[in-house]
Amino acid sequence: MEVFLIIVATLVAGVGSVLIAGLLSVNFLSRFGDYFLSFAAGALLSTAFLNLLPESFHLLNHHSALMFTLLLGIIFFFLLNKLHLYHHSHDEKQLEGITGTDHTQIGNKTHGKFVGGRLVILILGDSIHKFGDGVLIAAAFIADTRVGLLATLAVLSHEIPHHIADISLIKEETSSFSKAIKSVSCAGLFSVIGGVSSFYLLDSFYSFLPYLLVLASSSFIYVALADLIPQLKKNTPLAKTIKQFFWLFVGVGLVGFSSFLAH
Repeated sequence: MEVFLIIVATLVAGVGSVLIAGLLSVNFLSRFGDYFLSFAAGALLSTAFLNLLPESFHLLNHHSALMFTLLLGIIFFFLLNKLHLYHHSHDEKQLEGITGTDHTQIGNKTHGKFVGGRLVILILGDSIHKFGDGVLIAAAFIADTRVGLLATLAVLSHEIPHHIADISLIKEETSSFSKAIKSVSCAGLFSVIGGVSSFYLLDSFYSFLPYLLVLASSSFIYVALADLIPQLKKNTPLAKTIKQFFWLFVGVGLVGFSSFLAH
């Protein structure tokens, strides 16, 4: 009975949060699509610094080891991005001798490969994050059913704004809302894997959980700071800059507030 509750709870928290975020994103994308980069950056940074990292520090007292893991994680995702582009680096060299339409086509092709690298990092980080959520939910249910239900609601509440950012980002890059929902939902299924696995091997997984949370944090920080924020640094009119900052803080505020309620 306990493992059944864990499966249902992790499905609700992992995939249910994606479906709710998808419904909310329909209105969000249609009205505020121009500012999704700002919102996504704020939500990713807030998830990392206000939710995942504090949780990992709470679980493990060796903070220096966690910070070293964070550093290695950022370097790892940088290398992953570079390796994803490595086999296509000749496209950039070809740009030097080509002008006109062909130049644009090759530039778009190179950008497409870059986008693929970004989304791989985002989905990988999200999968690790959801696996960690599954472990936390399972641990809560093992302690007490009521605690497990509260943990499920807490995860569900703080994942919705985060998934709105994920869906918005993938939708913009792939031009497919259904593909965005499917990609984030697949990552959400890792919460079930984490929950069921940790039910049988809780001690083993729980000892690694702080490092998994930090690794997920590093992926979100990398995508936000290395990719999204630089795109927002382009010269824009003051009115648009103010709106960008507004949606950045909306992303931070929604995740931060839901994380505060969860704790």
